[in-house]
Amino acid sequence: MIKKNFVTGYVMGPTVAIAQKKWIYTFSVIYLEMGADIVQDFVKIKESVKISQ
Repeated sequence: MIKKNFVTGYVMGPTVAIAQKKWIYTFSVIYLEMGADIVQDFVKIKESVKISQ
């Protein structure tokens, strides 16, 4: 199961959660502006992760 959530307020940030039988993996980033370098780093890390059963 993959769940995506987006928190807003003073800062913004998406969280992606992947649930398996014994583990829950989450990836999050918080930023002030969508164009921030950390957002691109988050996308690269998120896309590089491969989870297999």
